[in-house]
Order: sequence, then structure tokens, then C-alpha cells
Amino acid sequence: MLRVLLLAREGGLVDLSREPALSRLDIVPLFETLEDLEQAPLVVRSLLSDPMWQRHLAARGGTRSDAGLLRLRQGRGLLPSAGRSIVCRRTCAGLAESE
Repeated sequence: MLRVLLLAREGGLVDLSREPALSRLDIVPLFETLEDLEQAPLVVRSLLSDPMWQRHLAARGGTRSDAGLLRLRQGRGLLPSAGRSIVCRRTCAGLAESE
């Protein structure tokens, strides 16, 4: 995620060194597998505690409750994937709202 910020800075879309910080780009993590999804709360918690990410979020208007984009494509069945997706979204949203 921070690499995306670096690339966006190189492209002139993000400047976190100025006052106020500038970010013209919404960036959210993509969790594509069930294993990724299980790690999503850790990833979101880590991002929310990073000072650079906090500055980016502030430039975008604050923490967003859609902290992660979930796209499950593993063939483990629709119901288990949907259930884990709901739990993950709630957990990540709770983390984002508590920041």
C-alpha cells in the first residue's frame, strides 16, 4: 500500500510533505484469497498505525469504513467465502472507525 503511495507521489497525485497534505487517489487493499482475507484485520491495523498512511487518510477526508476491497475467487464454496467476507468487512470497518 505504501508503495502505491510512492508511485502516486512520483506521478504527482500525492504530496504528503506539503501543508495541507494532498492526495488525489483513494487506495484500498485487495484481499483475493481466503488466506488474504484472514490476514485482512492485521493488514488494516498495520496501515492505520502507520504515520504516512494516517497522513494520506487525513488528506482524503479521514478514515474510510470500506477499509478493504474483498474479491474472493478461490473455489472453496460461495457460502464459506461470503461468511468470511462479512466477518472481515465488519472487523476492518470496526478498526477504521476506532481510529
